[in-house]
Amino acid sequence: MRKVVVFLLVVVGIIGFMFFKKESLTKKTQDPISDCNSNPNPRFTHNFTDVSAIDSLIPPIYSSGTGVKHTVLVNTIGRVPLYMPATGDLFQGSYYDSEGMGHYLLDFQITCEVVVSFDHVAEPVEKIRALLPSKPKNDSRTDFFEPKVKFRAGELIGYTSGTKNAKNWNFGVYNNTVQNYLSGDSEVKQFPKYTTAICPFEYYSKEMKNPYYALLSDSFGDIRPDKNLCLRK
Repeated sequence: MRKVVVFLLVVVGIIGFMFFKKESLTKKTQDPISDCNSNPNPRFTHNFTDVSAIDSLIPPIYSSGTGVKHTVLVNTIGRVPLYMPATGDLFQGSYYDSEGMGHYLLDFQITCEVVVSFDHVAEPVEKIRALLPSKPKNDSRTDFFEPKVKFRAGELIGYTSGTKNAKNWNFGVYNNTVQNYLSGDSEVKQFPKYTTAICPFEYYSKEMKNPYYALLSDSFGDIRPDKNLCLRK
């Protein structure tokens, strides 16, 4: 009888150890952006910057000297604030050198399907700066943040005056349930995120999106949209 009890205890112990090991491995290998709420059509409730400071907007998708761009090109006047359009989590970012200046690229997960991106951020808030190196890298490859950092709708992300020369910056929105016209471009296959770019104003109410549409332009210097993703529906 004693041998049977000992045997059962050993078996229970082995099963328990295997379960614990499996749980530990699951946590260690968890996708850093997997714990999200599904909603392919979220509502943006706050402006992403001071609309009155916007001079013009070039809609995605456009080409520049550095290739195809899948975000809105935001031409602003002076130093402007950047805000979260909806509640989300900062899950990856980069601090890199551009035109001899340090710039931040920041990606926020709004839902499982939708990601918001700010590029050429000059002065992020402290809790963002603390996540990245103090010196800019030579490329804009992003680092994943674990744990992610929660930002509320309307919360300040930081400030920017744009790039050193053109004085503009980028705002993008991606939805992984959508495929834009770049999905048929063989050169973009290595960057599948680009094929999910959409018009960033799609998730605003009519009243909030109208001022943005009024600022859309079909040119900025030699930059012109290849295909306007922000056509009024």
